[in-house]
Amino acid sequence: MAKGTGYVSPDRTEYTIHLHRVRPTNLEGKPHQFCANENFDAHTHLWSDVFLPPDHPARGLSPTSAIAATVKINRTVFPGREIGYLVLGSPCPGCDIDAQKRFIAEQIKPGKNSRGHRLTPDCRVEDIHTDVEKLGLTGLKP
Repeated sequence: MAKGTGYVSPDRTEYTIHLHRVRPTNLEGKPHQFCANENFDAHTHLWSDVFLPPDHPARGLSPTSAIAATVKINRTVFPGREIGYLVLGSPCPGCDIDAQKRFIAEQIKPGKNSRGHRLTPDCRVEDIHTDVEKLGLTGLKP
């Protein structure tokens, strides 16, 4: 697993992301002039190991990611911008799909422009309808 990712934006502002910490370096000129005031991240995966059984081999392979950390990063990288999210679960054999759906529903509640999709393994049409009505999820992630 990589510990960090380097990113250089078109405005030549370099960011190094280390597990939800962003530190701007090498700022030149007026950064973020290219970015609109309202944005939508159409592919945001969130994860927690609580969705896995205690002895699952995938435990610890991905860091826990919640919407608060994602919002913090985006506020640092894109200050003053409003960003909405399409939140997706992270499919993993053996994970608790119902717990993951509830987690996503909780994560999107504070964001007026955020939506959540449900994972769809072995589901019935009735399950999808219930998740839309009760959890507020708006689409499918096959």
